[in-house]
Amino acid sequence: KGFPDENDQIVDLFNAETASLFAWTYYLLKDELDSVSPIIRQRMFDEVNRRMLEPCMKTDFDWMGFNNRPVNNWNPWINSNWLACILLMEKKSEKRTASLHRSIMSLDHFIDSYTNDGGCEEGPDYWNRAAGDLFQCLDLLYSASNGAINLYHNQKINEMARYIYRMHICDDYFVNFADASATVFPDPGLLYHIGKQTNDTDMLGFASYFSSRSHYDRKAIKSDYGSLYDFLASFSAIQGLQKTAPKAPFLSYSWLPDVQVCTARSVKSSCAGFFFAAKGGRDSGSHSHNDVGSFILYYNGTPLFIDVGVGDYTAQTFSSRRYEIWTMQSAYHNLPTINGVLQKNGLQYVAQNVKFKNNPQTARFSLDIAKAYPENAHVKIWIRTYTLKRSSGFEFEDSYVLDSFVKPFVLSFMTFPKPALVKPGMIDFQINNHVLHFHYPSEKFDVTIEKKTYPDDRLRTAWGRNYVYRILLTSKSKSLSGSDKFSISLPQK
Repeated sequence: KGFPDENDQIVDLFNAETASLFAWTYYLLKDELDSVSPIIRQRMFDEVNRRMLEPCMKTDFDWMGFNNRPVNNWNPWINSNWLACILLMEKKSEKRTASLHRSIMSLDHFIDSYTNDGGCEEGPDYWNRAAGDLFQCLDLLYSASNGAINLYHNQKINEMARYIYRMHICDDYFVNFADASATVFPDPGLLYHIGKQTNDTDMLGFASYFSSRSHYDRKAIKSDYGSLYDFLASFSAIQGLQKTAPKAPFLSYSWLPDVQVCTARSVKSSCAGFFFAAKGGRDSGSHSHNDVGSFILYYNGTPLFIDVGVGDYTAQTFSSRRYEIWTMQSAYHNLPTINGVLQKNGLQYVAQNVKFKNNPQTARFSLDIAKAYPENAHVKIWIRTYTLKRSSGFEFEDSYVLDSFVKPFVLSFMTFPKPALVKPGMIDFQINNHVLHFHYPSEKFDVTIEKKTYPDDRLRTAWGRNYVYRILLTSKSKSLSGSDKFSISLPQK
């Protein structure tokens, strides 16, 4: 007991990556390796067969989706490596066919796990290893079948691809709900290939935008996680990227009704002005936070109200104590704490009556977040409404009904710039050369401003420092119902 059994091989992320590296080396360096000794390639096959090919045929690993457990990015990530091993190393026709069929069936479970809007509930940070690796699988299958297996124009799969630029804010900033960092750098080579495969000109411009930001040339290519396939795909995209004009789509708005995420910006095709995103959904999933109803707000491409994101992964992150981590809690998102109670994780904790409307002047998102809280919050209705007024600013409103009063509710707001209380009812933020006013009803709330520090490398990398700020607005009322309005605007000229 307590010792690994070499006969019980577990296929996970990085032995799959290693097996794939063996497979590409086995295929590309055949003559060179055989000139040294044919024993080398035979040993390579034997190890990949023992550690990857045979276990994947004998065992229903959780990531495969065959046991009715939810799947995530592990599925296409490992399948992309498994497919490479099958296609490049398996010589027996019957075994190759059976293995391909099993991998394809596993990928079906991943595609089926997505909603029709293509939303990635794991967040943009995982897109490369979710939809991105799915396209790597599709590319391998398309090439191996001489085009007979072609899903590049499947509507859902195309929506899964578009998710990444729909969540783009400006520069390296992305909407980062769930376990995602605020800054993400998607692989330009991967974006370019997907754009070509799906005939998506927005994706091609997006790929070139990130290529131009990184001086993406033959000296700069880095292979993510050591994947030789990624390197080869990136290398082959260089010429096309150089010929494509860099242009991020900067969509005026996006609405994913199934995962219940919206985005909107003041100025189409530009980082200028306000950008906001908000979410409904539920407090469940392998990478979820207790953040139903939260929002983020940027100005001129700079973060203002933020989702802090996720810190370094530890044993606690994916344990029963996950939601004891402060970054996972609703009190550290832009949400209320009601009667001293935070949102709770579980399939039953959901948003209701979620609505989004957009027109040239405004974008409005509203939802009832009462059911995202457990019963001891004693909340019947809590409707939050966000409104982006493209010509003037951003507003939101809370309308609530409680069953009983236990203690005052507290509204939390996480901010990147330092909040300055200039007078009751107005908090200022300095963003570059601009001052923005956050107006709140001072007759209804007491205000506390605190600095939140963290000794965390991942958060420090995302935000460029080891602290953010939190504003706490504590209600002065004991009323069981009410309505409160808030706004963020530029100074009047």
